[in-house]
Amino acid sequence: MRLSWTSEVPGQGPLREQWNALVLQMKKPEVFFTWEWASAVAKAYGDVLRPWIATAYEDDELLGVAALARPSIGEAVFLAGTTADYCDFISRPVLRQEFARQVLRDLKKDGVRRVTLANLPADSATIAGLRGNGCFYSYARTAYVCAQVRLGSEEERQMLVQSLMKKKMLRRALNSLERAGPASLRHECGMGLRDASLNAFFPMHVARFLSMGRISNLVAPERRRFLVELARLLGEREWIDLMSLCVGNRVLAYNYGFRFHGSWFWYQPTLDNEFEELSPGFCLLAKIVEDACRHPEVQEVDLGLGAEGYKERFANAQRTTLHVTLCRSVLKSWLAGGRFLAAESIKKRRKLESIARRAQWGMRRGQQRVAEHGLVRTLVWAGRRLRRTFASKDEVRLFRWQGDGQTSEQSERLVPLSWEILAAAAMRYAQDRETLDYLLRSSERFRSATHRGYALLVPNGVAMHFAWVAPYEGFAMAELQEILRAPSPESVMIFDCWTPRELRGRGLYGRAVQQLATLLRTEGKEAWIFSAAANPASLAGLGRTGFESQFSLVRRKILWWARTWTKQSTEYRSTASPKPAVPTSPYGE
Repeated sequence: MRLSWTSEVPGQGPLREQWNALVLQMKKPEVFFTWEWASAVAKAYGDVLRPWIATAYEDDELLGVAALARPSIGEAVFLAGTTADYCDFISRPVLRQEFARQVLRDLKKDGVRRVTLANLPADSATIAGLRGNGCFYSYARTAYVCAQVRLGSEEERQMLVQSLMKKKMLRRALNSLERAGPASLRHECGMGLRDASLNAFFPMHVARFLSMGRISNLVAPERRRFLVELARLLGEREWIDLMSLCVGNRVLAYNYGFRFHGSWFWYQPTLDNEFEELSPGFCLLAKIVEDACRHPEVQEVDLGLGAEGYKERFANAQRTTLHVTLCRSVLKSWLAGGRFLAAESIKKRRKLESIARRAQWGMRRGQQRVAEHGLVRTLVWAGRRLRRTFASKDEVRLFRWQGDGQTSEQSERLVPLSWEILAAAAMRYAQDRETLDYLLRSSERFRSATHRGYALLVPNGVAMHFAWVAPYEGFAMAELQEILRAPSPESVMIFDCWTPRELRGRGLYGRAVQQLATLLRTEGKEAWIFSAAANPASLAGLGRTGFESQFSLVRRKILWWARTWTKQSTEYRSTASPKPAVPTSPYGE
């Protein structure tokens, strides 16, 4: 067996056919093992992962493929480890042990000290080749238990469909959906998959994750490029299938899935947030299983990674994957096992898990601040934060709208916030961690009956500024830990304004709050807004938008003692030069 290495996935040609033919000789072929999958990953993530592909030949016959990557000099991972539900070395089962061990020997010679093999099927012949390989100490743990729906004989399929249709939850959901129109399952397979469908799937997935307080991996442009390229390559082989649940002409749920070697795959599903209560995702999966039962060539519906509860209602089988760590040092191998056991122990205790997650979040934010501002400025900032825990004095000025209700002609327009706007913003500002945090915060209050969100859009539909409105009465001012009392029943508070980092300094905050205050006046509301007294740029900006300072709230804190009082103030007037000021938000600009 002759082994050779290359730093790129070989292009289309004889190897593509030989590679895929070898996949079909495996005990359990998967679409994730194909040349198409490796090629799509390399094209989208190649600059980060650095592909490192091993091919084994005997004469001109391809005997094995190991699609690996080298993210760093001393580390090797599966090339598809972060995108595929199953990863493995590719060869005939009888040659797997020899092939795997030869790959590890070459990696050791090349200076690799750590090999991480994610999502390796527990029933793979590769496991035997990793044990006692003579080059690395190995530690394997369970990664995921993947639910599956095995379809069986014709009689078993009929019983499965009957069992599905008897589920009360499914009957109620389908009945509710069909009041709006006939519910149907649509397949866009192979080259019939339209770009427009993918462009509708992406924001729906991002919006769904925001509603759950999470950031979808589809906010990253490289992930979207990967799925587009994957759809193109798999489409050439009729292995891609974008499944959707339609009610009338509207799509309520999607599954970016596959058809491969007798298996339909539930890979990346999502649903429309507006119809969440009707369980369109559950209905889509039920329709997929029902439709698969009508196709004799389909043997299973694989529900993939993740232990979501709804999968248990369908599954009648499962497949386990392992996370294998191979280290040159026995100590590092033990440490890998120890970290996993510690993490599992922490997960069993909610308080400890919460503390650990907050610590991780704090470390990430700290690293980000050091990267952006440098170590010295970060230490100064941390020192100020520490000092404020002992003693502080804060002043917040409150402004009331006194404008004439007219705004100058502007290209931007203020519109009510929607899931579509939030999703588009998350994809647009994916590299701005602070803006993503803001969008998550906005998503939490999006369904509130008393809070209303707005976005300032440019003509191409991109959101450039965000703001929220809440009743003044009972408004919780977190800056001073005070509950406000409204001066009149019509009073409302503009709060939590935000401009993405790359757009700051353009006066967007001032134009947005001016439009919003004018809108609120047409509704018969009295608009208020507040700003920290220590932010002169924000104060000056507000003074030029029709807002006038009315009074201040001052809070003094020493250890556990705190007192808040009101200080009357005259209208704030800037002493700056007569140049046009740049309005600045207390929460973003």
